[in-house]
Amino acid sequence: MLGSLTIPATSLSDYADVPGVHVEGRVQLCKSATFVIPKGGLKPGNFDVAIENPSPAGCKSSAKVSLAVVPAPVVSALVPPAICDDQSDQVLGITGTGFLQIGAALPEVVLGAVKLVPTSLGGCSPVGTYAEGAVQSCTMIAIKVAKGTFAGGAYTWNLTQQYLTFMPVVMYRHMGFGRVVPFAGVGPRIYLMRSTVSGAVGSVGIPETTEQSTALGVGVPFGVELKVGPGGVVGEVLAQWGPFDHAATGPTHTGALSLSVGYRFTL
Repeated sequence: MLGSLTIPATSLSDYADVPGVHVEGRVQLCKSATFVIPKGGLKPGNFDVAIENPSPAGCKSSAKVSLAVVPAPVVSALVPPAICDDQSDQVLGITGTGFLQIGAALPEVVLGAVKLVPTSLGGCSPVGTYAEGAVQSCTMIAIKVAKGTFAGGAYTWNLTQQYLTFMPVVMYRHMGFGRVVPFAGVGPRIYLMRSTVSGAVGSVGIPETTEQSTALGVGVPFGVELKVGPGGVVGEVLAQWGPFDHAATGPTHTGALSLSVGYRFTL
């Protein structure tokens, strides 16, 4: 058990048979258990770990053992955003959250296809002490880019943004002008958004990364309908806005103004 989550062991090892004949069948005493935590099964935090044997020997371990679950690191800024390493070494500062130091081990930083080791961490707070050593979570990484690390030239960077929207609308239609019917409405606009970043340094590809989020905005449709036949010719303008803040985009929005023309059948 992890906190209130029950996870069956996927395998047991380092075992020996318990002597005797048992109604339930073969009984083994094991010293190692392996289990898999489902993705997203635990929120960040510290969880007590307990092993419970199957019935009828349904006893539970009592030794104090805990598991720390930490969120993925998030990079919010790089200072400075541009460097020239042709003539001298350069120092970069990376700010964000969730940069872990585990014992003496520091995070690995990848710039393009180059792996770099931080020179220092800052803004750190303790997470706990575990078998690997003391763990702390930091908000700043300093790295040194040695002279001549990166060759000049083009660096390709591609950002693909996708979003799916849902919009319930309260609509008002004015019927006092005969065949011409102006209308206007308003409603919340729900955005399901995804940003995918890929690129290359010369001929070396940069691993693709994806970030997803949900946001709530607003939409205001308005226009006019001309009654023709069993329906009407419709011209509609839609003004929409919603917040959009991903690591690759920074704080921005989905504001847009669109025009559509079509024919609407009336049942």
